[in-house]
Amino acid sequence: MNDRSVRGKERNGSPHLLLIFPPVWIPMGPYLAIPSLTAYLRQNGVRVTPLDANVDFFTDYLLCPQTLEPFLTKAQRIMQGVEASSELPPSWRELLQREILTWEAAVSSTEATLSVLRQKDRFLNPDLVLRAQDRLLGLLHLCSIVHWPGRISFSPHRRHDVRTAQDLLKLCEDSERNVFLPFFRQRILPKIRAALPTAVGISISTGQQILASMTLARLIRLELPGVHVVVGGQRLLMMKEHVLHDPFVYRNFFHSAVLHEGETPLNLLLKALHAGSDLHEVPNLMFLENGKVKAGKRTDPIPLEDLPQPDFDGTPWEKYLIPVRYAPVRLAEGCYWGKCTFCGRVGPEGAVFTPPQRALDKFQYLVDVYGVRDLSVNDDCLPPSYWEEITEGILRKGLQISMVVWAKPVAGFSAELLRKMAAAGVKQIRWGVESAHPRVLKLMRKGTEVKSTLRVLGDAHDAGIWNHACFIVGFPTESREEARTTLDFIRSNKGIIQSFILNPFELLKDSYIYRQPEEFGIRDLRLEATPLWNQITYTVDRGMNQEEIHELVMGAKQGLLAESYHWPFWYYLKWREYLHIYLNRYGLDEVLNISFKRDGLRRFFSAGSP
Repeated sequence: MNDRSVRGKERNGSPHLLLIFPPVWIPMGPYLAIPSLTAYLRQNGVRVTPLDANVDFFTDYLLCPQTLEPFLTKAQRIMQGVEASSELPPSWRELLQREILTWEAAVSSTEATLSVLRQKDRFLNPDLVLRAQDRLLGLLHLCSIVHWPGRISFSPHRRHDVRTAQDLLKLCEDSERNVFLPFFRQRILPKIRAALPTAVGISISTGQQILASMTLARLIRLELPGVHVVVGGQRLLMMKEHVLHDPFVYRNFFHSAVLHEGETPLNLLLKALHAGSDLHEVPNLMFLENGKVKAGKRTDPIPLEDLPQPDFDGTPWEKYLIPVRYAPVRLAEGCYWGKCTFCGRVGPEGAVFTPPQRALDKFQYLVDVYGVRDLSVNDDCLPPSYWEEITEGILRKGLQISMVVWAKPVAGFSAELLRKMAAAGVKQIRWGVESAHPRVLKLMRKGTEVKSTLRVLGDAHDAGIWNHACFIVGFPTESREEARTTLDFIRSNKGIIQSFILNPFELLKDSYIYRQPEEFGIRDLRLEATPLWNQITYTVDRGMNQEEIHELVMGAKQGLLAESYHWPFWYYLKWREYLHIYLNRYGLDEVLNISFKRDGLRRFFSAGSP
């Protein structure tokens, strides 16, 4: 029986969607898009089989001896000069020479390493968890070397040798160069064959998932021609001009693409495919017809309060590299502020909030149904007034939950509110401080002031909340002296800024700065768009150029971590989810004073901070 006859037979039942979250993403917990779509579609009579291919890729395939041992052999041959790797930069050749013996030992002990991250008693031993992390980061460096120029990590995945759709097609069929293809062929394709789906949906939420997504889509097109491949996700909005209007990608990768919200479009698409009808009435959908790309009408999103609770049934909690069940929560659509000139957010203007009682129901549902008490509230910016209602409700209901949240340090975060937030389970806040220079803040249109930011951080610290401060260095027209004002701010307030990250300024295509470059001293603006990434080049009339910014950031990180923070535990711990678990167990003051052995630990700046 061929694949087309299987599809015809399957239409006698209900439509069936295999919904896949592809690599690469940090494998600490489920990504919210999949359980949210699953819940809505199941409510509307669509059979959905969710599959977290990201965690499978890392824990069932990549970080396993049977996969790593051939990589290790290839790395040894590169080091010995037996196998050529002319593109490998000198710094990575030095890394290979220095670390090869460490990697050899790590390959044989991957199962023990992963178990440290999954067993709470071992995870909460600082020396065990830091060394386990080090081994994993080292193995990811090994994978990067043998797949160069593909840089492989939990986040991001970089690839700069794909400039055209034709380049992408070649890479998607090359099992030597493409680390994802053997995984999909061996582990995912058999599951798709067994599921007999009407369609496979691939969620592309970030740019680092594009290569894996296109590899999977291409494989399905070649091996299962009767299966409809549909892609969706936030990243597609950034690709719509240079990818989604190209007939080539519909002929060779996916059949259709959902822009904007996916609930209603996916429901109608599955029912159209099931009935064998055309796709013209499916909103938010782009597809190929008679050699031309067609686009359905735009539809409004379903109100947040009308969406069902996310369906986490089938989530492989035991596979994630964290010793507790950790889940994301979304309480708003859009940003209530929406004025930052550097922001590249693509989506609706303004913000729509989940009604507070409905938000409390989300928390209660995760606790009661899935036993999840550790949460990441993944909204960029919720206003103080909203947090007032949420925290009062949590305290009134006696909910025992723990949260990491994002916020803008506006004056409305009073000392009383921050104490309530701490009592309600907020363990860390990741503050968008961005700059400590008034002129730069004004250019950013942050709507914050240095004085009130300092007060908010102090009050949060006094309430027992861990302050993680995010900064941008090298904002257009910013001088070195102005940037040093921000660095001095961190240094002077290290007692209330428990951790920080310095982000070199990045010009984003959908930002206000990109649309109005002359206001920021930017000229000679040029965009090179490829299937995997956008490269924006420009020159500046004043302020630091990109090379100066990079040099300043790397030097400032080194200086602050060594001289002011003395290479702290949070830096080595790397990921915010891990810091969250330690804060739950030990509290802010004890985590700051954790004793651990630094000997032998690597300092991987590129791995990011918690």
